[in-house]
Amino acid sequence: MLGAILMSSSFSTGQLIAGRFVCGLGLGVNTSAIPAWHSECSPKRKRGALITIDFVLVNLGLFFAYWFDYGLSLHTSGSFTYRFPMAFQIIFELTIFVSMFFLPESPRWLAVHGRKETALKVLAQLHGQGVTPDSHVILSQYESIMQSAELEGAMDSNNFADLFTMGPTKNFKRLIMGAGVQFMNPWTG
Repeated sequence: MLGAILMSSSFSTGQLIAGRFVCGLGLGVNTSAIPAWHSECSPKRKRGALITIDFVLVNLGLFFAYWFDYGLSLHTSGSFTYRFPMAFQIIFELTIFVSMFFLPESPRWLAVHGRKETALKVLAQLHGQGVTPDSHVILSQYESIMQSAELEGAMDSNNFADLFTMGPTKNFKRLIMGAGVQFMNPWTG
């Protein structure tokens, strides 16, 4: 939101670049944090589809933004042509900001940070009606989360060079896939 405000109110190239930089950081966080959150909050059988839908919606948003800009360039003139599209995105950012308070916290984050009871409640809510935090399904999923976190913690040496290795966690494959998607998203038009 700050980036959109900076860009749409800019009267200098420096302010416009600063606003674009802030927007880029926000989009980068969005396109890296949301898929991780989806994978932590969705059932295994739906994870791939939900993450794919997220990326499709990002690209669909870009598609509409380009056509919106093109239409304004044909039918308006002056600074409104570029200021309005930059300010218009604030509507979507406000929608995301408000809805964020109604979304569940990541059960994995809660579990890793010692908040077992809250993690179990969130897992039960994500499963829907009739599932309680003490049910076998929830406890099994919680144990799976903890085992995964322990495995990652045991292998985590916080060494930058580990990103380029193909050890048990396949860090290099993850790096290439993540960077590839981030690269191809804007470059494919």
